[in-house]
Amino acid sequence: MSSAIKCDVLIAGAGPAGLATALYLLRAHPELKGRVVAIEKAQHPRAKTCAGGLIPKTMLALKELGLELEVPFIEVMRGTARTEVGEVEMFRGDPLCTVIRRDLFDARLARAAKDAGLEIIDQCRVSEVEQAGGSVRVRTQRATFETPVLVGADGSGSRVRASVCGSAKDSIGRALMLDIPVDPERTREFAEQRYRFDFTCVAAGVNGYAWSFPCLIDNRPHLNVGIYEQHPPHHGSSAKSPLPDRLREAFPELHLDRFETLPMSFKAFPIRWFNPRNRYAIDRVMLAGDATDSLEQLQALRADAIGPDPKVHVATLETIMAHCAQHATVYLPSHDPESAARLAGAVQAADSVPAS
Repeated sequence: MSSAIKCDVLIAGAGPAGLATALYLLRAHPELKGRVVAIEKAQHPRAKTCAGGLIPKTMLALKELGLELEVPFIEVMRGTARTEVGEVEMFRGDPLCTVIRRDLFDARLARAAKDAGLEIIDQCRVSEVEQAGGSVRVRTQRATFETPVLVGADGSGSRVRASVCGSAKDSIGRALMLDIPVDPERTREFAEQRYRFDFTCVAAGVNGYAWSFPCLIDNRPHLNVGIYEQHPPHHGSSAKSPLPDRLREAFPELHLDRFETLPMSFKAFPIRWFNPRNRYAIDRVMLAGDATDSLEQLQALRADAIGPDPKVHVATLETIMAHCAQHATVYLPSHDPESAARLAGAVQAADSVPAS
């Protein structure tokens, strides 16, 4: 049996989370150049099913790393959120989101990380992870690696997570999306530099939202449209997925029926959300990116990776806490799997209180 390849830090997954980890690490410790390795199951540039929206915090991170975007992009200046009780408009005068294509963006980060001293081994999928004797051994279909520190940044379907933490699916949502070529002069998202979210699917039983983002594919205008469900059935349900119907209802003007006969028009993918029962660091292994999330950020009033404006995010949390201090409130964060049970318990408790 061949000996293991040794490195100081091994990163499983060469997507934005893994590459950003490497870039920040090598920036802080340039002496690690050539001693940090990322293994990637595909090869850059590779297709990635993702809407491709970069929030302002991501753009600030690129600036901090001294990286120009260097890929085609669309800046979104306005936002619309449609709900059962009306629409919410957002405009601040600065970009709400910068929409890119993940194959080009990830390849751009990979080039920068290589220039900084990261070694990337492509087409190298994790199969097994073992911890023993103060090190981590990672087996792949190409080689075995040994490292004192392993970062699992291999996405929602993380093999590192499954090997170290188990493969439970109770905190995995699902999404469906497709790309539609459009005339930019006749499309609201392009004409107004706008993205749209639609939450009316919640009333129809889908706990999530639909979206429509303007984007460029091969420098041609498209809409990336999709729908996300946080709590899909994972245990052998034979029922037809409601997502295509709810997506059509969210954007009837797009006539999405015409795409159902085209092969591979709709793409499905998992999205992992925070579950307080999960573990995100065990001994010498830590998880990053879509393999994890953070509750501590919320509890400490620190802006997380989803809030587009940290000041607005913190101000919102402070407003919520001030309200809770003065009024009886049931707090139901959307990524907390106990929200439904907590609400049911509060309703039951209220019903048991005799009227005065």
